[in-house]
Amino acid sequence: MPMGYSTSFINGPSWRFCFAAIFWITLVFTTTGCIAGLYDTDKGDKSMDKVVQQIERFHAGETFRGDTTAFIAGGVVDYQAVDFLAEALLKEEEAVSEQIAALLAGIAKNVDPLNSMGGDVVRDARIIEVLIDYGLTNPGIVRDYCLDVLQLKVPPKLLVRHGKALSVNLEQWPDSTAFLLVAKVKPPVAVEIVDKLAETPEWGEEWEVHVAKAGLGNTDVEASFTDAFLASDDPEEKAALAEKLGFIGTETSLKAVASEMRTGLIIEMPEVMNTSVRLSLIEAFNYNFPENPIFFVNTIVDDSGYAMVETFCETNYGIEWTTKRPPFLTIQGFPSDLPMEE
Repeated sequence: MPMGYSTSFINGPSWRFCFAAIFWITLVFTTTGCIAGLYDTDKGDKSMDKVVQQIERFHAGETFRGDTTAFIAGGVVDYQAVDFLAEALLKEEEAVSEQIAALLAGIAKNVDPLNSMGGDVVRDARIIEVLIDYGLTNPGIVRDYCLDVLQLKVPPKLLVRHGKALSVNLEQWPDSTAFLLVAKVKPPVAVEIVDKLAETPEWGEEWEVHVAKAGLGNTDVEASFTDAFLASDDPEEKAALAEKLGFIGTETSLKAVASEMRTGLIIEMPEVMNTSVRLSLIEAFNYNFPENPIFFVNTIVDDSGYAMVETFCETNYGIEWTTKRPPFLTIQGFPSDLPMEE
């Protein structure tokens, strides 16, 4: 070693920092190349580039937080990008695929005009198809996420043509949400599947199975829900049963909900909030008619909101009121000086 030549930098902090930087830069470029290599980047142009860039961010640990601007232009979805995202749902590791599913649902929600009115719906036919055909292919967190979106956000009429596929999926991988989904869609082919699963020790006592049976036409099971709902004077029980009647979604179950729309029951959390049970009844209608703005509970700001819901109940279910409408209340927090009446 020549005189005056120091090797201290090799063991010093600067060298260790440089080595680490080189390592991570190499790793990033290697990972990026591997991700891009999964896809045919020649056929997608800008759409594929956007997808690969987004997937790289998901690989880096980023989660979907609602921004879909790269995939919607002038109110129109980039369906080429949607097709690439569908492909990625099957290719990527589960944690990344879950974020891709969330992105797809977010695209459908953000492009929908009901979103700006207080709605929370997924109505894009292609994205619904992707969530079913690509998102339900294996049990796990991706399937769980897609089932939740399909059950809670997609209008029933848009799922009818997928009824057989959803029934077969339930038969292959029984799941609580999958039972609620077939109750919502009501495909005839699901009746035998649900009845068979209801005989098993694993599923026979689960309330979701009974909801599915009622939703698929078992009137005895349906009556057990409607009778309990109509007889209940307990606010929390009434609200919970209203939700289940909404999940059943038959004419009879919804008529029972409609008949109680003037209930004065309030869920009380002392020193926290009071909540009108009527909101739970409206949510049951929103589940079945998610495209009707009168059931957007966040838009009920005065008594006229309840009046419109009551008119719907009168027109569609022949309800005749025997009591006055309760004093106005949606949710009242504490401490609060807001009046409960108008």
